[in-house]
Amino acid sequence: MIRLFTAAIALLLALPVLAAPGEVRRFPAQGKATAQLRIHGTTDIEVFAVVIADYQRLHPGTEVVYEDIITQDLYARYLHDRAGPASPDLLISSG
Repeated sequence: MIRLFTAAIALLLALPVLAAPGEVRRFPAQGKATAQLRIHGTTDIEVFAVVIADYQRLHPGTEVVYEDIITQDLYARYLHDRAGPASPDLLISSG
């Protein structure tokens, strides 16, 4: 019984990792690109674009890549990919 319960929990935790990613938008650097900021967030890109534009006004050499992800997937993907090359620099979630 415990084995079945453990297997069910492991399967449920693995499912969000397999979910397709949401919308991804690149905000090119406003000057010569010298850095990249990767953000995974649960806020719609249209809403967060204002914050990104303000950040780039202060840091014109930074390209920003924002990926809109649902909260449960955000957490699971971070746990799975946190040491990988696609790991975000910043997570934003209301959860």
